Amino acid sequence: MGLLFARLHEHGAEFVPPQGFTNRRMDSIYSRDEPSVLFSEACQDAFTPETKDILCQTDQRVKEAFAFLYSDLLGLQVIHNDLHHANIKLYRGHLFPIDFEDTLWGFPVQDIAMTLQDLMVDLSPEEYDPYQSTFQEGYERLQLWPESYEGQIDTFRVGCMLWVANYVARYQSTYLLEHVGWLARLFEGYLESGFVRRAQMCTSGTRQRRLDSSTRFEYIQRSPMILEEEIIRMSPLSQVSGIRLRSPIEDLQKKGGISCSQPFLAYL
Repeated sequence: MGLLFARLHEHGAEFVPPQGFTNRRMDSIYSRDEPSVLFSEACQDAFTPETKDILCQTDQRVKEAFAFLYSDLLGLQVIHNDLHHANIKLYRGHLFPIDFEDTLWGFPVQDIAMTLQDLMVDLSPEEYDPYQSTFQEGYERLQLWPESYEGQIDTFRVGCMLWVANYVARYQSTYLLEHVGWLARLFEGYLESGFVRRAQMCTSGTRQRRLDSSTRFEYIQRSPMILEEEIIRMSPLSQVSGIRLRSPIEDLQKKGGISCSQPFLAYL
């Protein structure tokens, strides 16, 4: 999986977008232009003075990390921006990345942060640490690990959690008080150490909810034979990286596949 990321990032750095390709950047946690309501007056009942202080401090640290990263646009490239493990399918020894709906301009460190955050939510502490190490080893077979400083990935992971909190505030407000309390306990440790550890995520005894999201899309529900014979093809990218990719988006739509718009790999 780490090698897959490295190959996609290698391709994204050289990708020349066609006319009409998105110009969106992942230069804040709200890259979809959604409103920021978490700290609004309407949500104040979900905070105590202590939890609000912790989340505000954390939010400020994340904003500083974005400002630092985007102060120099050297290395800005196309990234997937939603390549968590559920968007990677394994079939006959090959990894198939899917769902390029959120493709935009950003930095590889942001892509990796989102993936590691999802993994830490879904894996046990015993599983996560060796998996993260293996992911990094695979990535470094092709690319340099993209962290500019220790803890940078953790800070962008925290940004992902703030995005989820904002989503809860908008659509699942019944759970916001509980969610803010859980985040405050987690972020208190982050503010002290600069890192998010799986042990911290488990201290509350509550796993983070996997929230329904209108921004996510249904995965392709097709048989392996159809995937192989009708959808999957060898693309020009695979000749360079060895990655087998799905056919262009128009073919997917004709065959009743995933609904997404203008994935950059569809232009190969």
